[in-house]
Amino acid sequence: MGKVHMGNIGSSDSIAMISVTVKYFGGFVNMTGKSRESVKLQDGQTVGDLTARLSREYGGKLEELLKPATGPRRVLVVRDGVGLHDSSILTDGDLVLILFPVAGG
Repeated sequence: MGKVHMGNIGSSDSIAMISVTVKYFGGFVNMTGKSRESVKLQDGQTVGDLTARLSREYGGKLEELLKPATGPRRVLVVRDGVGLHDSSILTDGDLVLILFPVAGG
């Protein structure tokens, strides 16, 4: 993949863009109508930026579930098997999973 630069090359208004693949599981597939999508973000953006964008795009129940958590998050956002926080910075080529926490015993 690689970073995409928006704006005039060599100008100070050039913004580096990254591509992140978001994979949805369970009820999130129904809420978004897709199992995965590619999202373009500015370089240096965080999980919080990604979830805010997805909330605006899909609204409804997804927006409610993706709101910044004041307690335990009701949704898992995972990269490489590790749960991410809203402040986690995303990088080009990341595969981010969005799913409900699994309880078992």
